[in-house]
Amino acid sequence: MDRVLRVAGRSGLPVGKYRLDDGVVPLLLFGPLADDRDAARATYAGFVWTLLDATYGPVQPGAELGGFLDSVLTPASSQVASAQIAILCGDRAAPRDPQVYWRDIQEHRRTEPHFASLTRMISPCASWPVRPQEAPTRIANTEPALIVAADGDPRAIYPYATALRKDLPSARMITVRNARKHGIFGEYGNECVDTKVIDYLLSGRLPTDQTC
Repeated sequence: MDRVLRVAGRSGLPVGKYRLDDGVVPLLLFGPLADDRDAARATYAGFVWTLLDATYGPVQPGAELGGFLDSVLTPASSQVASAQIAILCGDRAAPRDPQVYWRDIQEHRRTEPHFASLTRMISPCASWPVRPQEAPTRIANTEPALIVAADGDPRAIYPYATALRKDLPSARMITVRNARKHGIFGEYGNECVDTKVIDYLLSGRLPTDQTC
């Protein structure tokens, strides 16, 4: 991993029709980390081996990596990301000074050597043409929501789910133990979760707080 990022930053990695720099490579390494199933791990290992091979010379990506590169690096496939950015930038104002992000990256180089430059980088929100029109919604009510949370979710982290459950006293939460996955219902293949969520959707009756 260190070699991949070092060579990407120095000369770029020739993978198919792309030359991947150290701005793109962390994104390729970060995205698939959100799934701990065996098939996803195998795909991730293939990505890493291809990138490692590219540190020694040009390589051709397999179908999965090639498709992922196209989805990340071609404008035609960025519509979903553009919609997400518009929502995020409309929800909360972001600092406009680039130095704020640079300092944050530098402060976390040691503890986040592979991903600080990705997760703490400047975003389009820093130059968004309009400011949010409403104050952030305060979450503290009696809405009877059903929350499904994996204890190892690398994006919507579990402490946030437990805090949400606390702020929604009429809600219930299903916790999936020993799972590193972002997106559980209908995706992860956990029969316990899928059955309970479907029962809730059909009946409107919340289950008790429980673990799957």
